[in-house]
Amino acid sequence: MTRRKKLTLFIDEDIIIKSKEKAHIFGVSLSRLVENALKFFIKPVVYCFCCGTKFEVRKANICPKCGWFICPECGGCGCKLGDEGRRVAFYFRETLREIFGMLEFLE
Repeated sequence: MTRRKKLTLFIDEDIIIKSKEKAHIFGVSLSRLVENALKFFIKPVVYCFCCGTKFEVRKANICPKCGWFICPECGGCGCKLGDEGRRVAFYFRETLREIFGMLEFLE
C-alpha cells in the first residue's frame, strides 16, 4: 500500500470553492485531482493519435517535422494527421504547457 502524506497548498479561495463544487458533481476529491496532476507532472503520458497506444513522453522521440511525439508502437506522429488533426495536436500540447506553466514541460 502506498503511504500517503498530508500536503498544504495555498490556492485562490474562489478556485477552491468552484473546484470543490465541480469535484462533488463528478464524485472525485480534490486530493485525487491534485495527485493525478502531480503524477502527470512527474511522468507525463499521452495516447497516440494514430493507434491509441498510451506511452511516456520522455521515452519517445520528437518528430523534427511536426514537433509531436513519435509513437513507440506504430511510429505515428502529427505528420500522419491531416491539417486539422495537426492543429489539434499542436493546441493540445500548448494546453498542457499552459496548465503546468512550463514552456519546456513536454520537451
